[in-house]
Amino acid sequence: ELSTPSQDKEYLTHSGTRSTATVEEWHMHRYGCICILALDTKGSLLSKGGKATSLLSALQWSTLSQILQDPFTKVIVIASDIPFVLDEAVLGSTGDGMLVSWSSYQDELHNMLEKLFKWKHAQYPTREVVLLSSGPGFGTTGDICDHELGLSIPIAIVGPVLGRVCNPKRWKLQNTLAGGRFSYVYRNPVDKWNFCMVDIDLSANQHKPNVEVQMIETEVPPGTSWAGGVSVGFALADSRRGVSQMATLR
Repeated sequence: ELSTPSQDKEYLTHSGTRSTATVEEWHMHRYGCICILALDTKGSLLSKGGKATSLLSALQWSTLSQILQDPFTKVIVIASDIPFVLDEAVLGSTGDGMLVSWSSYQDELHNMLEKLFKWKHAQYPTREVVLLSSGPGFGTTGDICDHELGLSIPIAIVGPVLGRVCNPKRWKLQNTLAGGRFSYVYRNPVDKWNFCMVDIDLSANQHKPNVEVQMIETEVPPGTSWAGGVSVGFALADSRRGVSQMATLR
């Protein structure tokens, strides 16, 4: 449980599972009023033989609810091993049966976004949420917008750090979901190895946490090769075409 007295929450951690019959590798870390929640979307599939009806376990949902109900929480950083919002331009193009994003579980994704935006809206602008994830082979930053509440949440897809950089042309870098309530837009992907840094400043403005997500890039060495050929990046022309910058509602 997360009912630890407030004075003892400086470095509170919570993780794992209560059962030896399930696989759960998620964990939560609290640093004062900042919570970092690293989700496990594969544990349910492994525990139930690939026939899970939800991405997250009940314990993960319970932990998120407790974080959102805690009055001391001001900034929540949520990390996922697959993108929260990233739709394929051609459905089924992956062909390997693996989950590529939360979009395969629409109800769960909408539930997550609704909870996070309602939490932010309840004490706006003193609360912030950041969504981070690995991706299919390129890095980018963007925003998810809630057009009902008039707010947005920063989002980042990161990686690879040392792996193969992939062309983003088969992915939709902007789209709407939940009947138009939510939308997302990503900036031009980077054609380099990358990761991101999240800078959270609570001292600059006592009424609003300043949160900045910055991509860190490094060139793929010329001649770097993987199975199937040599790759030193990809052309960004396709990803630039038709991707407009959405006004940040944040």
